[in-house]
Amino acid sequence: MLIISIAVMLGGCGSEPVGRHPNSDQSIDTELEIRIRQDFVNMSTRRPRLRMRDVWISTYFGTYNESSVATIGIDYRRIPPQPGGWGAIIIEGMNFAPGPDPLRVWNNGNFYGIENAYENGLLTIDDMRTIYAIIQEVLEDI
Repeated sequence: MLIISIAVMLGGCGSEPVGRHPNSDQSIDTELEIRIRQDFVNMSTRRPRLRMRDVWISTYFGTYNESSVATIGIDYRRIPPQPGGWGAIIIEGMNFAPGPDPLRVWNNGNFYGIENAYENGLLTIDDMRTIYAIIQEVLEDI
């Protein structure tokens, strides 16, 4: 099991964690990125409170059926990391936990885990296969 997050593998946690990380997929629309980041900050219960400059889209896996899938980087210099990690998330034989930062699914202002999004029909099995293939491509590039 990999214990390094995709954000770290792609150069995340850099010295200036503002906006989109320089090594992330640049295909995300700027307006969508801002909405996702702002909703993430608004829903966070972390203390100290997250700010927009504390979070960025570290890897964008695409939008499927109005649900956007990404890992969200957090400036851990200011905000402590999630204790205990996230563990493996196996769906239909595919591992969707490539590291300690979980895939987050954003739909109309709400966040879901990848498993919950699939179980509730926000993502189809074909969407899941596409996301899994992107994860494998990212892992091959490192």
